[in-house]
Amino acid sequence: MNLKEVKNASEIRLGGVNVDIELHNGRAHAITVTDQNGGMLRVVADLTALRLLVPEPPKRVTRYHLSGRFAGLVDVSEYFDDQNEAVTWLEEYRKRYIGPDEEFGLTVQPVEVEVSE
Repeated sequence: MNLKEVKNASEIRLGGVNVDIELHNGRAHAITVTDQNGGMLRVVADLTALRLLVPEPPKRVTRYHLSGRFAGLVDVSEYFDDQNEAVTWLEEYRKRYIGPDEEFGLTVQPVEVEVSE
């Protein structure tokens, strides 16, 4: 998991707690975390600035999903990096299909997926 430096308290997403950040010269000097029961934790930088790190949002990329029920018999679910490759595979399935178009059952759709780095 990659971390990024916090610039604003709204970037800290913790359920059930309130987070306040005290900044000096654009850098975090202190952080106060308060829970719903009134409990509090205050962390203060000593010699220099305090760096607050949170997980970066996951990276998202577009993939092409070939999916459906081929000829009403077989479920297909394949992801491709390239749209042309997905369409090529769709056409390969189409070459092997004999029957009404409405029962072919496969499509290619762009989808956003999370990728790990």
